[in-house]
Amino acid sequence: MKSSAPSQKPIVLFDLRWVRSARPDGIGRYALELLRALARGDSARAYTALYRDETIRESLFGDLEGTVSFLRAPHGLFSPAHALALPRVLRREAIRFFVAPNYLGFPPGRTAGTVRIAVVHDLIPWEMPDARGGNLRWQVFYRCAFAGRALLRSYDRLVAVSEKTREALVSRFGQDPERISVVPGAPAPHFTPSGEGDEAHLARLGLRAPFVLYVGRGDRHKNLARLVGAHRRLPVSLRARFPLVLAGTDPGVGDPLVKALARVTDAELAALYRSAEYVVLPSLAEGFGLPLVEAFACGTPALVSRIAPLTEIGGDAARAFDPLNVEEIARVLREALEDDAAREAMRLAAMDRAHAFSWEKSARLFAEILDETNLEQEA
Repeated sequence: MKSSAPSQKPIVLFDLRWVRSARPDGIGRYALELLRALARGDSARAYTALYRDETIRESLFGDLEGTVSFLRAPHGLFSPAHALALPRVLRREAIRFFVAPNYLGFPPGRTAGTVRIAVVHDLIPWEMPDARGGNLRWQVFYRCAFAGRALLRSYDRLVAVSEKTREALVSRFGQDPERISVVPGAPAPHFTPSGEGDEAHLARLGLRAPFVLYVGRGDRHKNLARLVGAHRRLPVSLRARFPLVLAGTDPGVGDPLVKALARVTDAELAALYRSAEYVVLPSLAEGFGLPLVEAFACGTPALVSRIAPLTEIGGDAARAFDPLNVEEIARVLREALEDDAAREAMRLAAMDRAHAFSWEKSARLFAEILDETNLEQEA
């Protein structure tokens, strides 16, 4: 590994290997947007990005050049060799803070002078071990509470993306609440109420407004089967007027009124949000719910499961339903689609709720954690 630039300021090493494709998932987007905001707004520290893939660096990290140094990792996230090599790198580069955007994976060993911080997005693998599929080894691992406790103890500080995740860390794994801070996610700058070329983006995707939108993966806890079932219970005319669009997954539904888009660009996703009548999140469990605040930033209200943190984030901009009750999902969906006045009120509430979330605010919260941790280590 070779660093591209030295610095006299305390160095924060962000592990951007969690940005694993040119179209990042929620964890990758959180890592990248938080680092961008910190690099812009935190002049007290120098930031370095640990990365693995040159193609991803070239396609996604270009705007960080000049404000962030880069360190190329010879090993992948889940390589045992990484666990052995990283402590040497932390010592050699005099890293003050190591930030893992996800607590899973091989944690860095204890290194004198380095504070290890991990972000916990959710505890769904522990709460629902088969929710995300995966091989048997991982499912067995997630059934071992002691393994989770050991993994979390390997970090000096934890960052939860919501109060719900923070509470789960305390209740399930007995973590000290004093060492857990909350830093929520936020919409990226391109998610706005208005944009150019939305109709052209939709046309390329074979769509036209209006429609009902789901954004996310197809993991079992996302509860897509019940959402599709609820949509099928709508009156035929209402289904035809508001087809269901699934962005980010293709479960192979085989329904002409359900359009699956396994991959969409950022520009296409923003157009989908702006053109949707509602965004629907029927999850059985969530750590935060990034599509919810992205939709709000685009002025689109939501229909969500009656679970934390979705109801707390949604406020007056979302209607809630029991995610286990297909009939109730269908009823809430029908009532929302048939009530134009209520939708307009929710649309205004959505834009108001969006102001509560920004990467600048999240970066300030994260910088405060670094300040506090630095003082604790020096005391």
